[in-house]
Amino acid sequence: MKKIPLMYFILVLLFSVFCQRGQTAPEPGDRQVVIFILDSITYTDLLHAPTPALDRLLEKGAIGLMNTTTASGGAKTAAYLTIGAGTRACGSDTVEPAVEGKELWKGEEGSLIYRRRVGKVAGGSILHLGIGELITSNGELQARVVPGALGQLLSEAGLTRSLLGNCDLPGTPRRPAAGIIMDKLGVVDKGVIGEGILRENPAAPYGQETDIPSLLKAFEDMADSDVIVIDWGDASRVDSYNRFLLPDLAAAARSRAIERADAFLGELFARLDLEKTLFLLISPSPSAEGYREGERLTPVLLAGKGISPGLLTSPTTRRAGLIANIDIAPTILSFFQLPIPYYMTGRPVSVLPADRPQAHLADLGQYFLNNYKFRPPLIKAYIVFILLVLTGTLLAVYKVIGRQQLWATLLVAVAAVPLVFLLLPPFALDKLERILVLTVVGTAVLVKLVNRPHYPPRPFVLLGLATAGILILDLLWEQSLVFKSILGYCPIGGARYYGIGNEFMGLLLGAGIIGLTGLAEILHHRGRLPVPSLLTIPGFLLLFIFISSPQLGANLGGAIAALAGFGTTILLLQEGKIPLGKYLFLACSGGFFLLAVGVADHFLARDAASHWGQTAGVVIEGGLKELFTIMQRKASMNLKLLRYSWWSLVLLATLVIFVTISLRPPRPLKGIKKRFPILWRGFAGAGAGALTAFIANDSGVVAAATALIFPLTTLLFLLNQPKKNQAEDIDIR
Repeated sequence: MKKIPLMYFILVLLFSVFCQRGQTAPEPGDRQVVIFILDSITYTDLLHAPTPALDRLLEKGAIGLMNTTTASGGAKTAAYLTIGAGTRACGSDTVEPAVEGKELWKGEEGSLIYRRRVGKVAGGSILHLGIGELITSNGELQARVVPGALGQLLSEAGLTRSLLGNCDLPGTPRRPAAGIIMDKLGVVDKGVIGEGILRENPAAPYGQETDIPSLLKAFEDMADSDVIVIDWGDASRVDSYNRFLLPDLAAAARSRAIERADAFLGELFARLDLEKTLFLLISPSPSAEGYREGERLTPVLLAGKGISPGLLTSPTTRRAGLIANIDIAPTILSFFQLPIPYYMTGRPVSVLPADRPQAHLADLGQYFLNNYKFRPPLIKAYIVFILLVLTGTLLAVYKVIGRQQLWATLLVAVAAVPLVFLLLPPFALDKLERILVLTVVGTAVLVKLVNRPHYPPRPFVLLGLATAGILILDLLWEQSLVFKSILGYCPIGGARYYGIGNEFMGLLLGAGIIGLTGLAEILHHRGRLPVPSLLTIPGFLLLFIFISSPQLGANLGGAIAALAGFGTTILLLQEGKIPLGKYLFLACSGGFFLLAVGVADHFLARDAASHWGQTAGVVIEGGLKELFTIMQRKASMNLKLLRYSWWSLVLLATLVIFVTISLRPPRPLKGIKKRFPILWRGFAGAGAGALTAFIANDSGVVAAATALIFPLTTLLFLLNQPKKNQAEDIDIR
C-alpha cells in the first residue's frame, strides 16, 4: 500500500521527461497572414448585408462564432489586446492611442513622446503611446498577461508586421488594432494609420469614411510584410454614431459599411495569393446594441492555406462553430510553426466539415442567445423556490407550521428540478413562458413517479441515481445536454465550454453519494449486499473517473471535491475506528493520481490539452508561483460570488439549518442515524465534498450549493416524516 504513492510519483517523472519539440519558423516570405478587422458587427448583420466577395470566399473557407470576453468587460481596447495576448487582457478605451512616428499628438511628434515614456528610440514606424499604462494595468491581473505577446514572438522570429487603417473619430484618434500585433514595447514595424487613409463624405457617420483606393495603395506598399492587419473602421464609426440615428438609418449605415468592406475585399483578394496566405476576418467586439442584448458572439472567417470549408473549432471550446478570441494568436503562431508560450491560454483553430455551416451558426447563435437571456430569471426563480421550501420545512420540523406532507412533496420537487433542467434542451426553448411550463409539468411528473411510500428516502435515491446516470451518459455523448442546459455553462460568458460545469458537477457529487448510499441501504437490508462498499466503491470510482477525465468531465476542482466526498464516505462505511493514516493515504494517492493525469494531458495531448492539462503546463513551465496565482484567482472569484451570486443564499440557508439542528436537535434526528446508518454516512461524505468544492473551485459557491441540494433535502424529508412513520421499522419493498 505504501508503495502506491511512490509509483504515482515515478509515473509523473516519466511523463515529465517528454519535452515539447521546438519548431523552426519558415523563411520570411514563404507564408503570410492577413487579418481584416470588421468590428462592432454581429453575425446577423453579416448575414443580412449583400457580400458577394465574402460569399465566394466562403466556398473555400470556414466560419464560426467567436467568444469576445476580456478582463475589462466591453472595452474595445481590451478586446484587441486579448487577441494579441492570447489570454484575457484588460485595457481602458481612454488610453492614449497608437500613432505614426512623425504624427502629431497634442502638439508633439509621436516618436518624441514615445521616447520620453519608454526611454529608448523605437525601431518601428507605429508607436503605442499608452503602452506603459497597458503594461501596468495588465500586471495587476491575477494571471500572467503579456500585452503585445503575439507581435513580440513574431518579431523575435524575424517576421515583419504592418498595420493599416483606423477607426478614428473627428479629433479623436482610435487605433486599438495596434494591440493585436504590436510588440511588448508597443511598436509595429510598418503601417499607415493616420488621417490620410480616410476621405470626407457628408453622408457618412461623422462625415468621414475609409478611402478604398488609399487603403489598397497602402496594402500594396506593405505587401511584403509577413503579417498585415487591416482595420476597416467604418463599421466601428457607425456603431459610435448609432445613438444619433433613427433605427432605419442606423441599419442602413451599418449595411453600407459592410457592403463597402466587401467591395474592398473583392479588390484585396485579387492581390492575395491564398496558396500561401492565411486570411482571417474577425470582429473583436460586438456592437454596443449587441453587447447590451447579449449578442456577444461575433463572426469569424478563415480562408487560404490549410483551410477547408466547414465550421471552425478549437481545443479551447471543443465545439463545432465556436472559438474564442484567445485562439487567434495561437492560430497565427501555429501557422508560422512557432511554439505557443504557456501563458497563452488559447489554442490553434481547426476546421470541422459541415453541411450548411451558415445556417448551423445562425441556429446555434440564437440558441445561445435565448439561453443567455433565460438563464438568470430561471435560476433565480429556482433558488427562491429552494429557499421557500427549506424555510417552510424547517418550520414544519419544529411544529411551527403544519402540512408536513406538503413540505415533503415540495422537497422532492426541489431535488427533481435539476433533472428537468438537464432534460429540457431537446425541446424548442425559444420562449421563457414555454420553459417555465415545461419545467413545472416535468417536475410534477417526476414527483408523481418517485414519491411513493415504503422506504422513506426512496424519492431522493431514485432521483439521485437518475440524475447521476443521465449526467454520465451525457458526458459520453459530447455533453450536449449539459452544454445547452439552464444549469450548464454559457458560451457567451465563456467561463467553460466543455466537460461538466460546476453546477452539474456539484449535483453529480451530491446526487451520486445519496443515490449510491441509499441504494446500498436498501440492498443491505434485503440481505443482497453483505458489505455496502461492494456497491459504493465501484460506483464512486466510476463517478470520479467521469469527473476527472480530461476528455469527459475535465473538472479539476470537481475531481478534488469528489475525492474528498467519496473518500470520506468510503472510510466512514468501514467498521471501527479509522486510523489517521488511511485519510493521509487516500489524500496522497488521489493527489498523485490527479497530478499524473494533468501532466499526462499536458505532454501527450499538447495543443489539444484540456484546461486541466493547460494548468499543469502553466505550473511546469512557469513554476510554483503560477500555482499560487491560480489559487489566489480562485479565492478572489469565490469572494466575489459570495457577494453577488444568488447561490450564496442557498449556502447561507444551509448554514442556518445545520446550526439550528445542532443547537436544538429535532427528536427524529437520532432515529435517522440509527435507521439509516449507510445513508447517514453519505450525508457526512456529501458535506465533506461540498466543503472541498467550495475551496477547490473558482466557482466554489455554486458547486457547494448544488452539491448540498440532495443531502439537505433528503435529511429534511426524513426529519419531516410523520411520527408514526419515524417509529416504524424500515420498509424496503
